Amino acid sequence: MPTTVSTTVPTPAQKTTKTTATSPPSSLSSSSSSSIPVKAAIEANSLAICSLLSFLAMASPQITVAAQAVSPTWRAFHGAAIVDTSMVIFGGTTDAGRSPYGATIPGSNDVWVWSTTLRQWSQPSIQFPGSSSPAPQKFLTSIPLQSQGRMMSLVANASSPANALLALDTYFWVWSIPNSPNPAVAPQLRLGAAVGASDTHVFVHGGAAAGQNGFATTTVLNDLTKLFYFYYDADGHNFGELKMRAPFSGHQSPTDPR
Repeated sequence: MPTTVSTTVPTPAQKTTKTTATSPPSSLSSSSSSSIPVKAAIEANSLAICSLLSFLAMASPQITVAAQAVSPTWRAFHGAAIVDTSMVIFGGTTDAGRSPYGATIPGSNDVWVWSTTLRQWSQPSIQFPGSSSPAPQKFLTSIPLQSQGRMMSLVANASSPANALLALDTYFWVWSIPNSPNPAVAPQLRLGAAVGASDTHVFVHGGAAAGQNGFATTTVLNDLTKLFYFYYDADGHNFGELKMRAPFSGHQSPTDPR
C-alpha cells in the first residue's frame, strides 16, 4: 500500500506574518521613542546659542571701546602727588625719542589721574584762570596739601616768580594761583626744587635756576624759602593767601625763626 507523505507549505500570507512578527530589540525601540524630546532640546539650545551670538555681535563695538582703557603717554620729569585715593600727575616731557635731559626739550601741561581704588587712568577736563590750560612744564615738583583734595605744583615756566605756584582742586578740577601779600620775596623761578609741606608751612629749597620758557640754566640754587599757607573757601574754588618769607641761605641753621 503506498505511503502518503504530508508536507505543509507555508502560504505567502504566513511568510508575511512571520516576517512582520520579527521586532527589533527592546533597547532600539526605547531609543527610537525618546529621540523626539532629545532632538527638541538640541534645537532649543542651538536657538539660544544663536541668539546669544547675535547679541554679542551687536554689542561688540561697545565692548571693544570699554576695553580700550586710556592712559598717559610716555613721560619723564613730571610732577606727581598722592591726593586722597588717587595719584595725580602733571606735565613732564613726553617725547620718548629724545633725551629728557636736553636743556631745550619742551614740557607738557596735561593732567592724568590714577585711581588706586578703581585701578585705572582717567584724564579730567581742567580749568585754568585766564586760559584753557597752564603753560607746559617739566622738572616740576608737586605735593599734596593739608586741605583735602588739593595739590600744589612749583613750576618754572611762569610769567613771574609770584605765579610759580599752582594749586589744583581735584574736586572741581580747577587750577588757581594763590595770592601773596608780599610777592616781591617770592623765590626765583627754578626747576627740580625740593618742596615739602609741614602743617601750614611749605618749604622750597634748591633747584636749577630757570631761564626763558622755563628751561634750565647752569646756575644751581641752594636757598630755602618758607611759605605760610592757609586756605579760605570763599566760593568753593579758590585758594587763599600764601605768605612768603625772604629766602635765606641753605647753609643757615634750620631753626631760623623766620
